[in-house]
Amino acid sequence: MINRKYIAIVFILLSIFFVNKNHAQDSVNVRKQSQISPRIPKKAALWGILPSGGQFYNKRYWKVPLVLGALGGLYYWTEYNRSYYTQFKGYFEDKLLGNPIPSPYDRLTNQQLFNFKQIFRKDLERSYIFLALAYLLSIAEAFTDAHLHSFDISDKISLTTTPSQPYTLGVGIKITLGGK
Repeated sequence: MINRKYIAIVFILLSIFFVNKNHAQDSVNVRKQSQISPRIPKKAALWGILPSGGQFYNKRYWKVPLVLGALGGLYYWTEYNRSYYTQFKGYFEDKLLGNPIPSPYDRLTNQQLFNFKQIFRKDLERSYIFLALAYLLSIAEAFTDAHLHSFDISDKISLTTTPSQPYTLGVGIKITLGGK
């Protein structure tokens, strides 16, 4: 059975964590509408045709290496699968025609070579799909970032969390979203 002291300690820690902190000052500097340079989402999407071009257009320079790294890694995976697929496809065709194949693979049966070819074909198709999805995701991210660039962050919106039933056993959280 759980000791009552442990329940009380957990309850106190949760109460401290979810204390309403309305007195704290917000440190976010809100820029006025005239200071925000407009970003056109359509232009960001068109710039997105170049890998990480949309992120560059939105002046989110820290995202450029992330997008290039993701696309580069997926491109490497695609090339890896393509090279092994063509290699095993050639070995399988050579084995069927009776031509000699390199030393480590000459001990494999036709079925094993066919299975390796199929595995790399499936991986190649998956890598093409993931590469296309990552490319489209980078364009969608640039479009969304440009659209939300001029979003007004004001002090009129607040989020408070408090314990919902402080004097009963169990844990409850009350989340309130509203204006000040």
